[in-house]
Amino acid sequence: MIYENYDLRFIRLQREHLELVRYWRNHPSITQFMENNEPITYEAQLQWFQKVNTNENLFFIAEYDNQTIGLISGKGFNQQKTVGEGGIFIWEQRLLNTLVPVKLSMALIELSFIYCRFEHAYAHILKTNKRAIQFNKMLGYQLEPNQEKNFNQLYKLTKENYLKKRKILIRGLNDLSNDPKLIFSKEEKDEYMPYFLKHFIRSTSPPNFPKLIIQENA
Repeated sequence: MIYENYDLRFIRLQREHLELVRYWRNHPSITQFMENNEPITYEAQLQWFQKVNTNENLFFIAEYDNQTIGLISGKGFNQQKTVGEGGIFIWEQRLLNTLVPVKLSMALIELSFIYCRFEHAYAHILKTNKRAIQFNKMLGYQLEPNQEKNFNQLYKLTKENYLKKRKILIRGLNDLSNDPKLIFSKEEKDEYMPYFLKHFIRSTSPPNFPKLIIQENA
């Protein structure tokens, strides 16, 4: 599955991406913000992929300007819940002080809240990662109760809070290209595509948002 929005492209994580992800997951620029910063072996990475590559999890490789820039995760989805836990790490340091992380986050949040039926999401952030805390609060995340003493703190984002923040966020985005599209591969046509469309995608797009285009690769 490929998701496109805000000039970004998100490709569902495949086995051929694992070495790239492992390289950056072991890089000091990333591990400094991870609770578990032990080096990850090839075997451990493969075992992790086999565990998370299910219908209940959605991991994307993010592309911007035809270059891979990071990994995005959504975990814990199922047919009964309207919630998942998200995570993002961007390894292209030159983009951290640009609008790309904002567009990336908006694209994923809107896939969840606007085009899928999720109503809230969670994220864990180390209390020492002040930059991530500030960024997530800008999106509308709020610290959950009784988290002040935890090192790895739990934040919650509701659809309502995001929509309030979005009114401010879009004022700072120039040349906003908001053309959401989902593209499913031929391999996904018979099982994953109908499962995803049935259990997660809304039947209609909300007012003031463009329609989600759904395609199948020929």
